[in-house]
Amino acid sequence: MRGPQNPQNEKGVKRSVRCWLSAAETQRSSSITGKEYVVTHPLLWLDVVRAGSCSPLLRSGLCARSFPLGNRLTDASGPQNPAELPDFPPDTSPLAGLRCSISSVRPRFLEPDHTIPPVSSRGNTRSRIGPFEFPAERNQCPSRVSIRSLLIDWLLLHPCAAEPEELKMKSRLSLAVAAVLLLLASSSQAQDSVDPPSDLRFKILNENTVQMIWSRPGSRIQGYRIQVTSDAEEPRKEFTLPASATKTSISNLSPDVEYVVTISAYAGSEESLPISGQITIESGRQSSIQEARAFRFSQMLCECHRRCLVLVDGSWSVGRPNFKFIRSFISAAAGAFQIGEDKSRVGVVQYSSDTRTEFNLNSHMTRAALLQAVGSLQYKGGNTMTATSWKTPSRRPPAPRLNLPKVLVIITDGKSEDAVEGYAKQLRSGGVEIFVLGVGQADEAEMKLMASTPHRSHIYNVATFDMIKNVQRELIMQICAGVEDQLSSLVSGEEAVEPASNLQVLEVASKSVRVTWDASIGEVSGYKVQMIPMMTGRKRQELYVGPSQATVVVRDLSPDTEYQISLFALRGLVPSEPVVVMQKTEPIKLSVECSLGMDVQADVVLLVDGSYSIGLANFAKVRAFLEVLVNTFDIGAGKVQISLVQYSRDPHTEFYLNTHHDLAAVVKAVRSFPYRGGSTNTGRAMTYVREKIFLTNRGARSNVPRVTILITDGKSSDAFRDPATNLRNSDVEIFAVGVKDAVRSELEAIANKPADTHVYTVEDFDAFTRISKELTQSICLRIEQELRTIYRDVKLVQPRDLSFSEVGTRSFRASWEMDATDVESFLVQFKPADDTDAHYVSMSVPGDTLSTLLPHLNPLTRYEVNVNAHYSKGESLPATGYETTLEDKGPVRSLRVSEETTESFRASWLPAPGAVTRYRVTFHPLGDESSKLETTTDGPETTSVLRQLRPRTTYRLTVTPEYQSGPGAPLQTDGTTKEAVCWDSQTLPAVLGIHTCWSPVETNSSPCSVGASGHPLCPSSDPPHRGRNGKLDQLRAQSVGKWNQAQMKLKDAGPPRDLVTGDVTDTSFTASWTAAPGNVQMYRVNWKSLFSKESGEKTVPGHVTSTALDGLTPETLYQVSVVAAYSHRDSVPLTGQETTDASAAGKALTVSDETERSMKVTWTPAPGKVLHYRLKYVPSGGGKEVAMKIPGAATSTIMRRLQPKTTYHITVHPMYKRGEGKARQGVGRTLSPYKSPQNLQTSEPTRNSFRVSWDPAPGDVQGYKVTFHPSGNDIDLGELLVGPYDNTVVLEELRAETKYSVSVSGMFKGGESVPLAGEEKTTLSDAPEPPPLHDLGTQCKTAAMADIVLLVDGSWSIGRINFKTIRNFIARMVSVFSIGPDRVQIALAQYSGDPKTEWHLNAHPTKASLMEAIADLPYKGGNTMTGMALNYILQTNFKPSVGMRAGSRKIGVLITDGKSQDEIVFNSQNLRDSGIELYAIGVKNADENELRSIATDPDEIHMYNVNDFKFLTDIVDDLTSNLCNSVKGPEAELEAPTDLVTSEVTHHSFRASWTAPDGPVDNFRVTYQMAAGGPTLELLVDGTVSSTVLEGLTPLTQYVVHVYSVKNEISSEPLKGTETTLPLSAATNMIVYDEAVTTMRVRWEQAAGASGYMLLYKSTNASEPQLEREVRVGGDVTDLQLQQLLPNTFYSIRLLALHGEAASEPLDGGGVTLPVPPAGVLTITVRRYLITYKPEDGDLKEAEVSGDITTLDLSSLMSQTEYDVAVTPIYDEGPGSTMIGSAITDVVPAPKSLVFSEVSHTSFRASWDHGAPDVALYRIGWSRKGENNYQFDILSSEDTSHVLPNLDIDTEYDVTVTAIYPDESESEDLMGRERTLPPEPPRNLRVLNATVSSLAVKWEHAPGNVQNYVISYRPSAGGEILSTQVGGKKTSVVLQKLQPDTPYSISVAALYPTGVSRDLSGDGRTKPLGGVRSLQVLNPTMTTLNVRWEPAEGR
Repeated sequence: MRGPQNPQNEKGVKRSVRCWLSAAETQRSSSITGKEYVVTHPLLWLDVVRAGSCSPLLRSGLCARSFPLGNRLTDASGPQNPAELPDFPPDTSPLAGLRCSISSVRPRFLEPDHTIPPVSSRGNTRSRIGPFEFPAERNQCPSRVSIRSLLIDWLLLHPCAAEPEELKMKSRLSLAVAAVLLLLASSSQAQDSVDPPSDLRFKILNENTVQMIWSRPGSRIQGYRIQVTSDAEEPRKEFTLPASATKTSISNLSPDVEYVVTISAYAGSEESLPISGQITIESGRQSSIQEARAFRFSQMLCECHRRCLVLVDGSWSVGRPNFKFIRSFISAAAGAFQIGEDKSRVGVVQYSSDTRTEFNLNSHMTRAALLQAVGSLQYKGGNTMTATSWKTPSRRPPAPRLNLPKVLVIITDGKSEDAVEGYAKQLRSGGVEIFVLGVGQADEAEMKLMASTPHRSHIYNVATFDMIKNVQRELIMQICAGVEDQLSSLVSGEEAVEPASNLQVLEVASKSVRVTWDASIGEVSGYKVQMIPMMTGRKRQELYVGPSQATVVVRDLSPDTEYQISLFALRGLVPSEPVVVMQKTEPIKLSVECSLGMDVQADVVLLVDGSYSIGLANFAKVRAFLEVLVNTFDIGAGKVQISLVQYSRDPHTEFYLNTHHDLAAVVKAVRSFPYRGGSTNTGRAMTYVREKIFLTNRGARSNVPRVTILITDGKSSDAFRDPATNLRNSDVEIFAVGVKDAVRSELEAIANKPADTHVYTVEDFDAFTRISKELTQSICLRIEQELRTIYRDVKLVQPRDLSFSEVGTRSFRASWEMDATDVESFLVQFKPADDTDAHYVSMSVPGDTLSTLLPHLNPLTRYEVNVNAHYSKGESLPATGYETTLEDKGPVRSLRVSEETTESFRASWLPAPGAVTRYRVTFHPLGDESSKLETTTDGPETTSVLRQLRPRTTYRLTVTPEYQSGPGAPLQTDGTTKEAVCWDSQTLPAVLGIHTCWSPVETNSSPCSVGASGHPLCPSSDPPHRGRNGKLDQLRAQSVGKWNQAQMKLKDAGPPRDLVTGDVTDTSFTASWTAAPGNVQMYRVNWKSLFSKESGEKTVPGHVTSTALDGLTPETLYQVSVVAAYSHRDSVPLTGQETTDASAAGKALTVSDETERSMKVTWTPAPGKVLHYRLKYVPSGGGKEVAMKIPGAATSTIMRRLQPKTTYHITVHPMYKRGEGKARQGVGRTLSPYKSPQNLQTSEPTRNSFRVSWDPAPGDVQGYKVTFHPSGNDIDLGELLVGPYDNTVVLEELRAETKYSVSVSGMFKGGESVPLAGEEKTTLSDAPEPPPLHDLGTQCKTAAMADIVLLVDGSWSIGRINFKTIRNFIARMVSVFSIGPDRVQIALAQYSGDPKTEWHLNAHPTKASLMEAIADLPYKGGNTMTGMALNYILQTNFKPSVGMRAGSRKIGVLITDGKSQDEIVFNSQNLRDSGIELYAIGVKNADENELRSIATDPDEIHMYNVNDFKFLTDIVDDLTSNLCNSVKGPEAELEAPTDLVTSEVTHHSFRASWTAPDGPVDNFRVTYQMAAGGPTLELLVDGTVSSTVLEGLTPLTQYVVHVYSVKNEISSEPLKGTETTLPLSAATNMIVYDEAVTTMRVRWEQAAGASGYMLLYKSTNASEPQLEREVRVGGDVTDLQLQQLLPNTFYSIRLLALHGEAASEPLDGGGVTLPVPPAGVLTITVRRYLITYKPEDGDLKEAEVSGDITTLDLSSLMSQTEYDVAVTPIYDEGPGSTMIGSAITDVVPAPKSLVFSEVSHTSFRASWDHGAPDVALYRIGWSRKGENNYQFDILSSEDTSHVLPNLDIDTEYDVTVTAIYPDESESEDLMGRERTLPPEPPRNLRVLNATVSSLAVKWEHAPGNVQNYVISYRPSAGGEILSTQVGGKKTSVVLQKLQPDTPYSISVAALYPTGVSRDLSGDGRTKPLGGVRSLQVLNPTMTTLNVRWEPAEGR
């Protein structure tokens, strides 16, 4: 430790002294007031460790200590070896009890270790400790109070600079001084309800133990909480101590580990600010120099509410050692705010590869808990994925506070591995202010993408983590400033911006939409349209429009993409709530949106490969793909034209460009064009397209994009490169699609570049859909590019003469000229010209406006501006210009005054915008501008200390930023200096003198000075230090000798201090204060209302410092003053203000008149002069808070535009000039737009169920939600969803004897209604089971077969109890039938929401199993969907695959209890049309009209309806009787067949023949079974046939045969007989020959009908036992060689003939192999032959056979092709010589036997036989005889007949059929000729509806393609023949202008394209002329008669 040492050091404690600090009264810095001076004395010494507690002094406000200061203190001229001083015991200082007030001297802040030269001022110098400078007289030291003030000021200005390095005392600052600094720093905290402990210090006891010492706080506490954390992985220590403790020991500490120790005081639930210190026991030295270090976390208290989230990079690149610096920064930043539930909240998220929420915003509600959590943060590790972490902070933790400042701080050291820009925009747009702290390699560009603007105050970068401390002060100040800015904008009282309404999307296209809206009802400056795609990778857009616009077209969108479209109304930069709609753009279509908004014109040719390699099945897929492509185009004569060309060997035009002019016609042609087949000549096809298709006379157009789409599956058979080049050079864009075997290199040579957008390949024809979208988009892009070129050649007029005016710092006006008058709108786009990464901002301007203001620009930035004109035909070229904004010369922000002294104060502010060179500060006393002074800052500094001020004077302060281009806007504020003091020195007998300097104060008394005698000294008229404006430099007291006691009294009594109000109620509050100095007699407390004339006064004794003021008026602002009354005078009053709380009634507000979108809010008026009310409301579930401004005279308002069925928290604040008053709070809920059901009723309670019923809800209800739970227990919540037509349900599985709450809500498309509630209690026990329905013994006796399907309603409305009744009912109903496969079969399906088959018709062949299944039938539950269920049983249950029989009767029985919720008429009609007889049985709530529409007629038999389930017993007998009659049908006695005879007996079949009965029968049923037993087999024979062959029989087996007559499903008695099958035929005459050493051959004679042979052989005399071997051969093989036999061995052989799976009796034989020949005999054996063959230009193939085979058939060869063949023998020694030959294959076989049938007038059928089995396709062609205009169809190999359609009548046709083989070779044509029938006349001529002059003639159509009908007629008696014609589709005509009463001969002939048919004749007669009818003569008079009659025929 440097500095002089005290030789009288006791107990080895070092005592280094440079100066001695006396004690002074220490209070919290926030309340340093009054007249102040300092006492210093060089004779005071107290050791810091030995001093112990000075609590008596603290209680009296004084603690005298001396501290060794070390070399931090520099004194330019002071003594270097001060005298040694005597020690005083603790608390026995001569100054004990001395009361001094605190000096008001304020220091000037200096940077650490800055060298300060002496400054001469009447012998004064400036001394320095740490970073502080202070004035000091020679040989004097700064007082403790001075250091305290210095530290307070420094910490307030440098809130986060107190890092451990700056407060360590390792070698530069002793432990004692550190303790002083901590004590003083603790006083810088704002006052909490519980004072913190102070004077924290540490003492090392041993190597792992430190003693912790502190001073007790002044307020009453219950104890202390202490926490110890480390930067190592050590567990955290926490413990509490009683309030009496002032020290403790911390043990088990590790050397070289940094520990943070935090102590706070608590009282009940309140807790003080924490005092924190850091200690480290450093090893590696002698124990005597081990140290403990302590520091106090600096705090800067931002008094505001805000949410701060810290996003911490925890990736591997940070490193564990550096993470502690991040923790320190977070502690400093978080500690700068008041933490609490209603104050600031802080959350931390650490991210790397993923995110980890360390704690949420609502996790820690006290500063102690927060700092503890920060200190416990653990390093995470991983990759840097910044964007991933945005998702975590964007998730709001529980209980978010809305409309409070939100700040996000990001700490990162690298570039993110994922995108960050999008998430950052979302956060910033949500009101989150983002600060970024980058370390090391942090990417600056990425930080700009994340941070808020301006970047200079939101982005900070340091080189290493330990340098974070260098920027954290400024960063935290900017965070605080940002919070203040947010708060000021939130409390500005402005009304919410009214949003627009009725947002709609019109004219949706693939790349654009038109958006329209109704204008905002409020005042707005414009609108912003925001397009957010709901798909990643798509571009987000924002478009600004003016306030007068209400529609805009948003372009350049992504096709087939859903967008969230948000419309904001703007007032300046303030947006309204968005109006939002969702809209999906259309898929790509070559229409308006594809090219500049013009009608697209394009000529597209589909060039399709139709070669044989595609095949029929795949060609159908090609057609489907073409249909998809065609549907993409907007087809029309003036739009897109399509041509289709199919090619193979030759191209063929299916239709030209101008053939079809609408989409329907093109699609129809594409669906029907034929498959032509042939080879693949792609080159010829492209030449054809160029020369024959793109022609003007074929529809091709000039100045229109031309596109060819080639689709092929193989390699071209001809040259293709030159044709493709020529086609492309003709301005044709070629796209190529290759399938399967297509060669990609060939496709790339054909198509245009680039290949990735013009060439597409798929693996098979099923994969077309994968490329269709991408292909159409590429085509669209190409057409768009072409059209842009073409239309710009047309030169749509573009804007011109773009100019700029009204240039400002953040905006300028763009103007232009326009020569066209048909402009719809202008699109103005602008961006910073020098920023290549910037995006254009878009604005839409109406077409009649030629200028617009570009807002929200950056100052001093050059912008690029483009203006495009939008026409109905497209978009013009842009007019482009550049303009630069002016420099921003704005004012400074947050100008404030602090550190006031009697002669100076500090001015601080936040920087002005832009590049400020310096700031000019001017100041003058208020009202005295003649005394104006001025100073400037050194560069862009934002603080300045103004000196030489007058005491107790208010100054007007002006700060003006200066730029290079001139001064900016000034900002003013006022500041007041403090009051100077005088004193009386009579009570200081030992004081030699006190030196002062002063100036007159504003009092009646004269200034005074005290001389050496201690008497007052009166100054001369010219006070000392003139010109220094009364600065009080230093007060100094000196003494000689020892002091016993000294006391100082103020000449003027001081006022009390620190007035605090609390315990506020609506009628009272308490006032407390700090006692005034001196002997106070009493305190007078006065209060008065600032709203009325109410006032009051009370007195309290002088020793009391608090009192309660009661009887006050609620919600009233009172001014309170406290005066200390002394014996000789009163002090200056201490004043404050407090507002009483509102009364209970005043706090509440009333909500009424609720609707779906509004509610009325009413409140009691606030007292006083209310400027206005601010009403805020926010949805309780989260959302944006909205504010309204209400006039001050109003006490109610209506909240509008609310969300339906939403609870809102509502707050109303009265707003006064001074701020806001007491809040009125309440909750309101809007109504649901959906109406509830009505009349809820419960019934039928049982032990575990009851029924709930209700009346339907009004409106379009989609269903109902039924919820239920035991009353008082909403945890066990049950829920059922039922359909819209259900209004009853049975709740099941409930608790016995329990009351249940039940509610029913209506479910609508947009939500659900308010629930309708009720209660019901279950019973203690169940009701008795429903009695089973007794079987009365009646049976349905019939042999008829019937398939009955029961369809049972299992919905919730039935209930389990009633379902048991249904089970009993079903059991009784089916019990009367004979169940079996040949009788009645019954299936059952249960349905509710969806149907389910319980069992099928063939599931239960016996009645027992069926009844068991019915008893076990489960209850399903659900909604009543009867229509679906009816369709289900038709599609699922009435099917042969599940047991339905062809000849059985089909019956369906429906049982239901409710109205169906879907369509039933159509589905029930389908069942009846399918021959199914339907019964409908309804119970309870069933709809009788529905039952009638379902049931088969008559209703009396097939429809039943009962009121309750118990009444089912009443209908069961009648129902079963009717069902039985349905099963039976009409019955009659049926005669059996006779004379059964068997014949044609074989081993597996025989024929049965019989004589049919006399009467007709439907069929005969033949059953047969083995006589020995086995399954019964059955077959049905047509009734006209009297014999059948029974096949698949077992050989040599007797069978019993029965034959029944069957009619109407009724069987006769059987005709019986027997027959035995023959045995299987066996092989005969087996011979063994050609025995060799290892082989022998076997041959035999063929067995009749054998399908193969099985030969079994084994040796009988071998040395080892041999297994029997088996060889199988086909039925045509009768010779076989046995190989690999043992030499000289006998083999037994058995041969069996195989007949399918059966085998004949064996034929036995044997043979002996030869012995091995003796040695010396040479044998050479050919082991195998290798045969190779190859066609010319083909691939080599090979085959291999064994050496004993000398012939081989080569198959699958190409026809008419020469093959080279080689045969090579293979020996054991190797291959032999190869023999080569060649041959040419024959022509492939042609089809055979062409015949014609089904000849009609317009068609006939051609049939043929296969020419060979391996045909792949057939091509059939036909043409009129003598013409060569063939039409072709391609058919599959399975088709051997084809109908030739649409032929001409009476015309002979040539027909050819060609076989096509897999290698695409074609056979010769099979040819034939056939004539269609001649034309026929119409039929059934009738003449009717005769009148006197007309006849109506009708006939039936003539067959064939009739063009017209010719009608001839004339009078039968003779005359001119008249004729008329009508169209070929008409069948009637009226012959007019005929003669009355005349017979006519009429004939009709059909006119065909090839001629006229015969006449069809008839006769008719017109009616004669008739008279009138019903003649009447009425109303006779003398001169008139009225005559009436009915009209005659005719006119």
